[in-house]
Amino acid sequence: MNQIQNIYEDYCNGHYDKAIKAILQIHRNEQSTSFQLDSLLIQSYIKGNYTDKAVYHGLKLYQLLHNIDSNNQFFSNYYDFLKQQNVVQAGLTILHELKELKEIKPDFSRIYKGINEKIYSECIGKRIIVYPLIWSIAFGDMIVVHQFIKQKKLENPSVPVILIMPLNRPELKELASLNTAIDYVIDITLLEAEKDRLHSLQLRNKEFHNISVQEYIIDCILQDLISNRFEITIEKTRYFPLLDNYRYNAGWRIWEKRAELYLSEKKELPKLTEQKYTKKKKITIHLREANYGEDARNVTPEQGQLFVNLLKEHYPDYEIVRLGDKSMTPLLNCRNACHENFSLNDQLREVQESALFIGSHSAPQHFAVAISNTPIICMNYGLQETCKSWNDHIPKMSLEPVGAQVKAVLYSKMFDIHENELIPRLNQKAHSVVPTLLEDVIALTHQIIT
Repeated sequence: MNQIQNIYEDYCNGHYDKAIKAILQIHRNEQSTSFQLDSLLIQSYIKGNYTDKAVYHGLKLYQLLHNIDSNNQFFSNYYDFLKQQNVVQAGLTILHELKELKEIKPDFSRIYKGINEKIYSECIGKRIIVYPLIWSIAFGDMIVVHQFIKQKKLENPSVPVILIMPLNRPELKELASLNTAIDYVIDITLLEAEKDRLHSLQLRNKEFHNISVQEYIIDCILQDLISNRFEITIEKTRYFPLLDNYRYNAGWRIWEKRAELYLSEKKELPKLTEQKYTKKKKITIHLREANYGEDARNVTPEQGQLFVNLLKEHYPDYEIVRLGDKSMTPLLNCRNACHENFSLNDQLREVQESALFIGSHSAPQHFAVAISNTPIICMNYGLQETCKSWNDHIPKMSLEPVGAQVKAVLYSKMFDIHENELIPRLNQKAHSVVPTLLEDVIALTHQIIT
């Protein structure tokens, strides 16, 4: 049991290679099947971005179930677990459809031919670092991915970097252009509907899934580079592309790695741009309204209005600028910049000019860290599902924005049906959720703005 506990600790801390190695060693030594270890192995493969290995292990387990009675508890455990693994299911689809796509060979060279020719003329004899991404592409994730790309470039300043991904939303295009570490960008957006990232795994592109077509395009690009004798290093930071039969670097996830760097070395990821605007009497806020089934993170319009009123009462001379998107409910006593069709560069300016940024659990806090030196207070935060305590350790800090400018992270409170307080993990079932007390945020604000 201690061995399994140690493996689980490695998994929680984002040490996926270590967890995988230990599980495979147990499998070799004991020559037996364990649901606990098999499920942990697949989760470690997925979070470590070894999606192809997760898919093949899932396929192996599906084959194992053919010889077991469906009424057996062993069958139910495995079948229910595999059915819930959307990454494995999508990977199996890609494997199947990619084989057919390679047989019919549709021509998508119009997407990458021009960029590849430029690479050929400018990078002869050079090693190239390639970052291919298809899914998942949440904005907050991509901010941190870009910081890791910049860190890699700082470590390898003479090596050209290529980003291959669907820049299917305006903020993704602007974010890519903001990152000067990237030398070449290949946009593999195929459909307008890709903007809806919540349904992108199921999105169809004629007779194939769109992610399968994008996997095929990435394969064509990589094969084109290899056939022209480029030495390529593939850095895999997301679940997809699958990259079956390719060698790539993986084994870590952006959230745990960022937390570990800060906890062990006090090292922050590099800024995507320098602070260039002068501070003003301005407080920028972002209050997440969208409901993705995570009550701890959301701020209702009523709570938002109470908070803005409090800020205005305490800081009448400060402009309060509210960032977000046009779906958000307009609030009084602030500038609803969320309804002004702000570009990413517009938001950057507002954050850099602010004396303080206050945000609930969402992408803009990570953006504020990546592009400014503005002090940050976070509210209505939830914890990683692997977090078991309030100690400053990797699982606790993995979702928090990291840096000296982050002055406080305030968490929502969760209670069970007997009113016992729970650790506020995301996706956790709670009887009641109490958001961050606004008075606590104001008290912290007084410490920053005097």
